Amino acid sequence: MTEKTIKSSRRGLTFSFPSEGKLAVGNHYDYIIERAPFRIRIIAAENGRYKMSRKRSGAGWNSLVDLRGRDVLDAIASMQKISIHIGEDEILVSDACVKTAVKVIRFPRAELSALRMAAGLDDWSAVNSVLDYTQITLDEYLASREPVSIQTVQKDLADVYTMVSLFSGAGILDWPFAKDDRFRILYAIDYDAAACETYRKNIGLRIVRGDIHRAFTKNGYPLDATVKNPDVIIGGPSCKPFSNANRHTRLTDHPESDLVVQYMRIVKTLRPKVFAMENVPEVLTASGGAYFSAIQDAARECGYDVCAKVVQDNTVGGYTTRKRAVVLGSRIGLAAFQNVSLLSGHTAGDALSLVDQSWTNFSDVTLPTPDTRRRMSFVPQGGNYKDIPEEYRTGSQNRHSCTYRRLAWDEPSPTIVNWRKPPLIHPLENRTLTVAEAKALHGLPGDFCICGALGQKQQQVGNSVPVAIGRYIKSAVLRALQSTRKPGLIPCTVGT
Repeated sequence: MTEKTIKSSRRGLTFSFPSEGKLAVGNHYDYIIERAPFRIRIIAAENGRYKMSRKRSGAGWNSLVDLRGRDVLDAIASMQKISIHIGEDEILVSDACVKTAVKVIRFPRAELSALRMAAGLDDWSAVNSVLDYTQITLDEYLASREPVSIQTVQKDLADVYTMVSLFSGAGILDWPFAKDDRFRILYAIDYDAAACETYRKNIGLRIVRGDIHRAFTKNGYPLDATVKNPDVIIGGPSCKPFSNANRHTRLTDHPESDLVVQYMRIVKTLRPKVFAMENVPEVLTASGGAYFSAIQDAARECGYDVCAKVVQDNTVGGYTTRKRAVVLGSRIGLAAFQNVSLLSGHTAGDALSLVDQSWTNFSDVTLPTPDTRRRMSFVPQGGNYKDIPEEYRTGSQNRHSCTYRRLAWDEPSPTIVNWRKPPLIHPLENRTLTVAEAKALHGLPGDFCICGALGQKQQQVGNSVPVAIGRYIKSAVLRALQSTRKPGLIPCTVGT
């Protein structure tokens, strides 16, 4: 057994050790995070997600563990020094400041479950308080362990669904999935560098900046074979071809319409159990509904049951009136959405009142010129450019209803796009929204950090799906994953 102590790092968990046994260079492994207190068990696993890297050591190589996922960062965040105990086929990572004695309950899991139910206990800490246990050292704990595969361990855990994210942007659609232990994001892709930076900052290093046309092609990416056969694909292709401004033109006039085709190509290639595509509502009606019919036909050729629904943010718990169309496909059962009929009652003021100086992006704001500020001063809550006297309007001023729109404190916010341009006005002050305020309106927490230049930050939030809609999509995906297979669906024959 090898032991070592390393310093904690904000960049991840990285350490090396002599290469031998089942944790030698090139062998596969996986990890499980135990909580209260945080411990990370790294286990040799033939079908593990990770391959042991190598680090030069004299004339040879050491095994190198390099884990940088958000879940790992969270687990080691409170550790100043990290204790590493390395066995033949398992590594235990723990806080060096925590005593090395651990509780081991000497009962099979089935007996524990029966005792827990009989006692009417709601959590395992309560079980610990009524059952006898012995205290052993970490060395004894590791030495007593029988070889364990990650598949065996996962039988005792809740189902974990693997996921691929396309057109991922800043990761705001992915955020509800990333925060749910039932999902593991294997791979994400977007072309925007600033959005990818935001994704890595908040969700992890799983995102690739690249061209969707090369993704999952023979000579493209990803090169990692573990990204095959995900349970779920999610994503939102560009909505420009389907926006109100373009709804009367042909889809072939818009190169971005090909992005929906690329989405369905990857669905056919990877054959997830469930897919969910979000877009503007017009995607369902563009070109007389022909384009949505093409999506349905492509999905049904591969055995997917398909349904679609338009969802409004403040009907599913959000703060805005933003509407998105969601297309759901399942090849393991019926695709269906939960009915929503009641407004959440949340207002713009509810969201904005959450923001304080502790929020990231608190000072990120486009300050108006004196003339713009004066025009803003004429607009009451809920008003727009029509409330500005003619003599103060500019001759080229856009006459859209969102121009110089001021939020009403006691009403839901209108759709948040790139709010600098109309501009969208704070309900109580003569200025546009800060990036932090726009995040709050989209349901993001204060520590979700938007990266890039100011205009890029504003665009990322404006392009995103509100978190409440993301949670609604996640719920629909879970329902589909947990349903039974529908008879009579045609198996997909498209190869990789």
